[in-house]
Amino acid sequence: MRYYKIGELSKIVNLSIETIRYYEKIRLIPKPERFNNRYKKYSEMYIYRLKIIIKAKNYGFTLHEISNFLSEVSTSSIEDIDLSSTIMNKVQQIEKECERLNYKKNQLLKFEEEINDLQCPVLNRIINEKNT
Repeated sequence: MRYYKIGELSKIVNLSIETIRYYEKIRLIPKPERFNNRYKKYSEMYIYRLKIIIKAKNYGFTLHEISNFLSEVSTSSIEDIDLSSTIMNKVQQIEKECERLNYKKNQLLKFEEEINDLQCPVLNRIINEKNT
């Protein structure tokens, strides 16, 4: 089995050394063993685990959610893991956030119309000064 120092691991997964250390600190990845020269040694399992973390973060999962998922993976057999419901829960959260943002967008557009309908000389002067 091949082992990597933290700098090598950092380059392979394209994460900073500080991020990898932070993930160790919050126990998102386990503490690695050490070489005889006291350097930490990271196996290929760290590469796979960090790639899963990166992918999950890119899809909007929080570190807490990722930690829960990885804990479930390490304590259950793969057949017992319901990844589909985890993903669908995230999809529902995103749909609710989209609804909230669409509502906010519509409110802003309505506010813009209301401002445009106002005939306030002071407000009109401020708006015109900003646009020039």
